[in-house]
Amino acid sequence: MNRRQSATNVPLAVICVGLVLLVVVGFVIGWYHMDRTENVAVSPATNYETHELESIESYRSQYVGNNSNTVNLINALPLADRVQRIEILGQDVVITLGPDLNTDDDETVAPNVLYSAIAIMASIDNVRSVMYDTPSSSYVVSRDDVEARFGAPLSGLLENEEKWQGMRNVIPMEVSSLVK
Repeated sequence: MNRRQSATNVPLAVICVGLVLLVVVGFVIGWYHMDRTENVAVSPATNYETHELESIESYRSQYVGNNSNTVNLINALPLADRVQRIEILGQDVVITLGPDLNTDDDETVAPNVLYSAIAIMASIDNVRSVMYDTPSSSYVVSRDDVEARFGAPLSGLLENEEKWQGMRNVIPMEVSSLVK
């Protein structure tokens, strides 16, 4: 009888040890993942008025085809916390924003779209246009329109804080003419 009891206890012991190991490994993986995600800064800005130019300076590039650079740049701009999808179509960038965005408040969304689009086109030389899609509307900003308004290549805006601040100051006045 003693031998039979120990034979049935072995599988039970193996199952218990397996469950304990599974729980321990799960906690270790969860802790590691949480630790890694807390160190990633996704969006240093809440809106175009408070965004810091320094947060995008390292993402300057000649070509939009560098996907990780483009995604990291967009994640460092206003509205980044609402981005669901980013598509690069030739020299055009399409950014889809989530349904949690309240597009009824166009006075808030449109200036942030314009600012972010200018930042993308100033940072990446060959981006022709940026479109922000929301569930209820689309906002399109083209390089030609913005450069015609400012009278200079957009990359020149990144040369110093004063030029960038000058652009930031006219955002509210230019939204209706530059965002289609």
